Amino acid sequence: MELGLCLEGEGVFVVESKIMNFRSGDFSVIGPSEAHLATSSPGTTSHWVWFYLDFERLLLPHFPNLDLSALSTLRGSRFRNIHDGTRDPRGGRLLADLFHAEEKEERCALLLLLALHLRKETGVFPGQPLPSPETGNFQRVAPAIAYFSRHYAETASIPAAARLCHMSVTNFRRIFKCATGTSPLDYLNNLRISMARAELRSGKYRISEVAVRCGFPSLSSFNRQFRKQLGSTPRAFCRNK
Repeated sequence: MELGLCLEGEGVFVVESKIMNFRSGDFSVIGPSEAHLATSSPGTTSHWVWFYLDFERLLLPHFPNLDLSALSTLRGSRFRNIHDGTRDPRGGRLLADLFHAEEKEERCALLLLLALHLRKETGVFPGQPLPSPETGNFQRVAPAIAYFSRHYAETASIPAAARLCHMSVTNFRRIFKCATGTSPLDYLNNLRISMARAELRSGKYRISEVAVRCGFPSLSSFNRQFRKQLGSTPRAFCRNK
């Protein structure tokens, strides 16, 4: 399992078909073999600390009666991988303490607390069935996901994304929807709006500037997509952020 703590910055985290905003203080929980990438807001650099943990291998020798089966459910389409550090400050503190821990006994105690905390805060318990697997094969469209993440602020091309996946446009649209549950264009717009949320939250740019920076050809198209996805205007979002 990969755990991450954002020390500084903001942007978007993509975990297979999911797009989630992050900012300083948030932490991530990524299951084994889940394809993922993080993109900082334009002109910024995010700083993270990462942990790669096998909880069973680390904890069971010391706590043989500990039930860690619930941790295997921390993945899939219904699991939110990015946790808000303001709403769940304890998780971030445990990761920060783990990063600075020097003694083996201290690290072991912190790992135990972290495992129990993740199980509690995510609402999964032993015996709960695993989420259903993603439809289709995400790996087949992973090059397109990476391409969209790098070029969302430009005129990202669906045909170019299809070529990266070695597919015809028609077949690419079909496979992409099977793998992510949405069309390539809708996915790209979702990514753009997620990046726009991070930019608006920073307060560094005017709404019209954010629209251009996030790849929208006009302010009206930006407002339309923003309302479609979030149910409010960018101006209302700025007032309530």
